[in-house]
Amino acid sequence: MTSIFLYYANICDYVRIGVLMIAVFFVLKAPITFIICYIISALCDAVDGNLARAFNQCSRLGAVLDMITDRAGTTILITALAVLYPTYAPICCLITFIDICSHWTHMYTSLIKGGESHKICSNPILHWYYTRSVLFTLCLCNEATFVMWYIRFFAQTNEYKWIIEGTPFLWYLLNTLLIISTPLCILKNLINIVQWYEAAKDLVDWEVQQNKSN
Repeated sequence: MTSIFLYYANICDYVRIGVLMIAVFFVLKAPITFIICYIISALCDAVDGNLARAFNQCSRLGAVLDMITDRAGTTILITALAVLYPTYAPICCLITFIDICSHWTHMYTSLIKGGESHKICSNPILHWYYTRSVLFTLCLCNEATFVMWYIRFFAQTNEYKWIIEGTPFLWYLLNTLLIISTPLCILKNLINIVQWYEAAKDLVDWEVQQNKSN
């Protein structure tokens, strides 16, 4: 029997963790290297769930690894944005705070109630959010918004100004995509608040039932 630690999906998450740890050392000084690392992590994230289902290797460890690695990667990027755009540092901190608290509370509640994944929920808004197409779109736009702000900063520095001067169409495209993705990014983070509330409510309901049964 294969150890849960060695499930293919979990190994994929270990790769993500390693790549993100490397990315930390490049995030403020080598944006191209950082973006490559971030893309590798994102590709692994797209694959791990399919691997788990294909090989019947879904596990609670896998669900936890998937969630915390997602949070870690996003936190690295938003922390960099807080440094690069100090005026918006409070907003970056608030987004990170809500994101971590919301997902951790929801994950903990799901696991303590016996759920196999943080994506199992009864709230209609969250049920809609966790449908594959909606989840993919909002998460993609959320990450894309942060990544594009990151790229936008370096594109305006002397070292990388060729992004603007040499490829004006790409610069126009970048700004256009930012306009499109930002509202969906905001929506995603508002849903995080709903998720946090519902998770806390479910946890309280579960504890009340446990106290009654005892």
